[in-house]
Amino acid sequence: SIVDAEARDHSSESIAFVYTERPHISLLIPDKAPISGGVEVLVHGRGFSAGLTCVFGEATSPSRFLSEELLSCVAPASSRSGPIQLTLKDKDTTKASTSFTYVDDVEIHSTTPKAGSLTGGTLLKIRGRGFENTTQLGCRFGSLLTNALFIGEDEIHCTAPPS
Repeated sequence: SIVDAEARDHSSESIAFVYTERPHISLLIPDKAPISGGVEVLVHGRGFSAGLTCVFGEATSPSRFLSEELLSCVAPASSRSGPIQLTLKDKDTTKASTSFTYVDDVEIHSTTPKAGSLTGGTLLKIRGRGFENTTQLGCRFGSLLTNALFIGEDEIHCTAPPS
C-alpha cells in the first residue's frame, strides 16, 4: 500500500513492488577443472535467472539456465593453475561469487607392463604428472572402468579387468 501523510491509501494494481532473491552459489560440481578448460560446471544455489554470465577469473563463459537453483557453465582455458573467483554477472553487475580452482592438466609419461593376461588381474603402474587423490580417480580399459590407487602426484596403480 502507498499511504500519504494523512493516511490516505493511494494503492493501485498498476503499482507493484516485487521481492526477488539475491543469487547465491552453494555448490559447484566439479569445483575444479584442468587449465585446458572445456569442463562443464554445474552451479547449484538459488535465485538464478536466465541471462547470467559465468566469469572464471577474467574469462567469461555464457551460462545455461536450467532452473532458479541450477546453472551450467563450461570452464574456459586458463593460463595458470590455482584458485580463482567464479562470479555470476548480469551485464556488468556481480550477482554471486565463489572460489574455483584450476589444476594442471594430467600427463601420462609411461605405463608398465605393456601387456597382461586375458583373465585380468595385471597391476598397471602409470607414471606421469598431475594425478590427484580423489574418489573419481580411475582407469579405463576400453569401455570398462576400474578404480585407481593413488601413489603420488606422479604415479597411480590400476588392476586390469578381464578382457
